[in-house]
Amino acid sequence: IKEAQLKLVKSELHRWYSVRDTAREKLYYIFQELTTLYDSCEWDIIEQHAIDVAWQKGSKKKASLLRKIDQLRRAQKPNSPPSPPSTPSPTFFKKVENLSDVIFSPAEVSLLEKGLKHNPVASLGIPASRDLAFSIEASDGPYVTKALCAEEIKRTSRIPLGQEERLAADLKKKFIEKKIVALKADKGNTTVILTKQNYIEKTLNS
Repeated sequence: IKEAQLKLVKSELHRWYSVRDTAREKLYYIFQELTTLYDSCEWDIIEQHAIDVAWQKGSKKKASLLRKIDQLRRAQKPNSPPSPPSTPSPTFFKKVENLSDVIFSPAEVSLLEKGLKHNPVASLGIPASRDLAFSIEASDGPYVTKALCAEEIKRTSRIPLGQEERLAADLKKKFIEKKIVALKADKGNTTVILTKQNYIEKTLNS
């Protein structure tokens, strides 16, 4: 019965990966055609939706395989030796647990799923790199006027924020306005979102 189970699982996984690879190739060509039609924010929403759909389909496939294995076990003859106890499945925790009534967009959820320690890094950009090189060149040169101009450029210029940084700044503002906090759960790497009042009550009761 164990060999039959392994054979069933291997065949199902082989078919599953074959379907996945074919779908991935088709999605790649579709992605190439649609790249010029959608903004990056819209792609974030599409990507999050694809992740949710894949998770749902994967859960259904897992449940189907478990039912087939259970049917094989039930068909086992009574006089055959008992099968060894199965290893319990690992527990997977959600990456973000929202205990507040605040609604987050898919892009915001995607950023929160990266964890509280995630730090969006800004790209320096070509204009800022050029200004920095000019500042270094000017500060090393003998011309005072050139150095003063470079210092003024360095003082007044700002590096434009990337999409993820702007989203992080908006999230920070949203947390302040809605009076909510984000904490790391006791188990797993789950980010828990709750109101400040709820957080204070839990802290006092613990």
